[in-house]
Amino acid sequence: MRGSPLLRTLCVLIALVATGLGLHSVARDPARPPAPPVAAAIAGPSETTDTPFFLTFSSLPSEVILEAGDETVTLRPDGTTAVGSLPLPGDHPTVFLRVRWGAGEPTAPRFAKLTLEPSGQPTQTRIFDGFGEIDDVWELHLHP
Repeated sequence: MRGSPLLRTLCVLIALVATGLGLHSVARDPARPPAPPVAAAIAGPSETTDTPFFLTFSSLPSEVILEAGDETVTLRPDGTTAVGSLPLPGDHPTVFLRVRWGAGEPTAPRFAKLTLEPSGQPTQTRIFDGFGEIDDVWELHLHP
């Protein structure tokens, strides 16, 4: 190439500055103001739906505690089954189950089968098992 290296460098620098200014004017959009920040939706009190439940146990429990939302249901079943109603909040309720077995019984594998029948939804079933006391969580996904 012919010419002074200083002159070639100045030409390339002028071309780069002109390109940068052109891109800057295209990138900014003065006709549209910046979008306002989106406020997060504030969750109001969730609706609860009374849902029938059925519990089946491998042996006779001394105490059963079910928690969903702000509600707690405590049962002392006379047999290996229990029925009742549990208020489930919203579409994604969390159910906590604690089963205490009789005192003095040896630690053995046991189970508790929880069946929920939400209205307008398919029946949901979960088996909780463990050695000794059962203390577990079930996160449901109920969608209409």
